[in-house]
Amino acid sequence: MENGYEERKGFVVEKAGKLYVRIAYTDSLGRRRELMRRAKDKKHAKELKKRLVKQLENSAEGNQRAELDGQRMTFRQLAERYEAVKLIPAQYVGDPPRKVAGLRSFETPKLQLRQLVEHFGAARIRAITHSQVDEYRLKRLSEKLKIASVNRELALLRSVVNFAKREGFITRTPFEMGAPLISAADETKRDRVLSRDEEEKLLLALSDKRRLHIRALVVAALDSGSRKNELLTLTWRDIDFDSGVITIQAFNSKTAKSRQVPISARLKDELQRIRNDSGQTPTVSCALNSNGRNSKTQL
Repeated sequence: MENGYEERKGFVVEKAGKLYVRIAYTDSLGRRRELMRRAKDKKHAKELKKRLVKQLENSAEGNQRAELDGQRMTFRQLAERYEAVKLIPAQYVGDPPRKVAGLRSFETPKLQLRQLVEHFGAARIRAITHSQVDEYRLKRLSEKLKIASVNRELALLRSVVNFAKREGFITRTPFEMGAPLISAADETKRDRVLSRDEEEKLLLALSDKRRLHIRALVVAALDSGSRKNELLTLTWRDIDFDSGVITIQAFNSKTAKSRQVPISARLKDELQRIRNDSGQTPTVSCALNSNGRNSKTQL
């Protein structure tokens, strides 16, 4: 049984012989929330209630409310907020389209977030320390994960706690309290490139009629350094033979920024061959496709 009485705002509630101050309020996201603090006695309960109510009332911008939220917020609760706001499908505006929010692919970050919640879920976000994050790093490395994979998880954790800081739930993040926890220098570098002989053998093998359709894709990857998706989403209007450049549209680039890459002599030959074979004008949509078929005209 609970016996409570309402004064001006909020309640002083008795549970199992102990006094608590309970205040209902609307948080910065427009959701009804409840704040509860234990009091020593009735006098302290009245003083505590007035102080908490004043903190809420003086928060025109929601900073104090965020402060109060942050005092008891667990990492699991923070992760839920972060996922609802950040791990959402990409949103585009403008022509050409430009990504302004969300992610093109968010399944991997969601899996990483679940891993973080499994470890930090019950912890108060204000109680998570630099050493605890470092312990998590060492734990994941001991599970035979690659350094790069652990770095990606820590980068997501840093993004989550930075989100909490921007929202006013915390004033400092664990990443600000000690030595750097993410070291890209320790990752295994992927700097392997084909030798000239290997490249010649590869292109020779792709000269066979059965594989000729992917030769242009391989040459484009070798000579432009573009990513697979950037090449597979190219259209003829992205290719300027006169200026000798390919424009990678922001909509298709990993960085969401457009850029231009030069067309080498052999890539120009491959592109012209495909255009001539397709019988289409340079304005027709096209795509480099590994199986030589597409619903659009092949580049």
